[in-house]
Amino acid sequence: MRIAVLSDIHGNLEAFEAVIADMAARRPDRVLCLGDLVGYGPNPEEVVRLFQRCGYTTVLGNHDAALHRHGIFNRLNFLAKENSLQTKKLMSQQSLDFCRGLPEKLMVEDALFVHGFPPSSLQQYLTWTSDTQLAEFFKQSDLRLSFVGHSHALAMVSWDGQRVTWHDLEQRTYSLKNKCKYIINVGSVGQPRDGNNNAKYLLWDSESNEIEVLYVPYNYSYTIKKIFDRGFPKAYGIQLG
Repeated sequence: MRIAVLSDIHGNLEAFEAVIADMAARRPDRVLCLGDLVGYGPNPEEVVRLFQRCGYTTVLGNHDAALHRHGIFNRLNFLAKENSLQTKKLMSQQSLDFCRGLPEKLMVEDALFVHGFPPSSLQQYLTWTSDTQLAEFFKQSDLRLSFVGHSHALAMVSWDGQRVTWHDLEQRTYSLKNKCKYIINVGSVGQPRDGNNNAKYLLWDSESNEIEVLYVPYNYSYTIKKIFDRGFPKAYGIQLG
């Protein structure tokens, strides 16, 4: 099965539409999102409704959860809290209910899909997790492959039974070794923070055991203008440029 895995759309309609068009040309068997449909970006309602119309599947992200979970809302920084309140006002009850009902994790083709860190964290960053913590996780877990988002940066961590190895991911195809365990951060569609302003997602072929990292250009200048026009924090627009 070929599964498109994306994450952190963050209300960026232009980036999401560009990724949808790219996926249509590649025709994956299934599309899975790792959460954060909303937050930061200017079109949360439009993104959620389009996501529903496309029939894709997503797990819960921390910004999705912050719309209705007070504890998670309180863990956002000040700007993100203010933005979450603004985002909620732009959303219909139908879209809020959709976000409220999302699962925290999914298992598909023997792989785990979760927003932050396996097995079910919405808020732990892979990129802030030490090698010692990663080694302990790999030793204790039966999971061979986990896909995460949340940090907005492409990354892959492997475990060969003895050591943790970090791998930088670029726009190409990678073969996964059957004897290793992996956690893969798929980057961000709508708010990348890796120094490259293209939308990011990947294709996972569960039969060939390969991932293809994909960069998709879009009109980010238009999205930046809409962020400014909404009165959202300018930093969320500047980060896109």
